[in-house]
Amino acid sequence: MINAETTTNNNQTQNGRQHNTARNLQSSDGEMNLTNAHILVVGLGVTGVALARFLKKKGAVVTATDLSGQAALGSRLATVREMGVRLEEAEEFIRRALELKPGDGYFTDSLGWVYFKMGRHEEALQWIQKALERLPDDPLITEHLGDTYAALGRWHEARQAYERALRLGHENPDQLETKLEKSRKKVNKEGDR
Repeated sequence: MINAETTTNNNQTQNGRQHNTARNLQSSDGEMNLTNAHILVVGLGVTGVALARFLKKKGAVVTATDLSGQAALGSRLATVREMGVRLEEAEEFIRRALELKPGDGYFTDSLGWVYFKMGRHEEALQWIQKALERLPDDPLITEHLGDTYAALGRWHEARQAYERALRLGHENPDQLETKLEKSRKKVNKEGDR
């Protein structure tokens, strides 16, 4: 089974980009106009890879993944969250992914991070905490916890999360050190709200 989700910059709506199905991408001459269409291909095996290659040749921006690798799919969801897809669309996609793999820590974190980006920090905190219950030693999810605490003004807890993410071997320690220093200053200056 292959599922392709698309978004394009064409057909602007009041809310920004519009979700398009493949038939919406058909030009007047019957050819598919995929130039700059953002397409997420969730497929299995050779067929999914072949579809992704075909779409790239047609000018689409493609993110492809195979459902067999939870970590890989979680990573692809992170790409979806950040690549310009409307947050509401990302939320819908991630919720569908959670239906396929309930309890998956990467999907749970992805949903929390979407809520963080939406400014729904209390909701984000709940989902990111659930993700850490499932993947307690993940440094990126731990960083997300710190970012959420910081957004809520809970600087002491943010500092603790950043310190833990560093101990867990975060892939970008310099970035984390910057956040850690900011949280230390906030704790010293303001304390927790």
